[in-house]
Amino acid sequence: MSPNFEVLALVRKLSARYRVAVLTNNCRLVTENIQYLNPAVAELFGPHVYASASFGAAKPAAHTYLRCLDALGVSAAETLFFDDLEVNVEGAINAGLHGHVFTGAGSLSEELERRKLL
Repeated sequence: MSPNFEVLALVRKLSARYRVAVLTNNCRLVTENIQYLNPAVAELFGPHVYASASFGAAKPAAHTYLRCLDALGVSAAETLFFDDLEVNVEGAINAGLHGHVFTGAGSLSEELERRKLL
């Protein structure tokens, strides 16, 4: 589990103005041990690293995203979800979130700037 420092730098900029979180289909052992597995992610996201299993479903099920948003206290309409799997982004969009298929830090930066989030 290697951190992508370019992406983390973008997220750090976002976190100054917006709430940020991780939603993973990895098991709860990963989220419970994120400090050990990926300290850079743990530092940036703090307690907002969620395992889909905690919500009784997995991405791309709409229930997964919506329960995570409930935990964060934000609405689907005000949330941008990005993932490297198109099926997960489609699931998020079907649940009412905005979505972007992650292909790299450069395209993510362009998408965030296009949406005027950076």
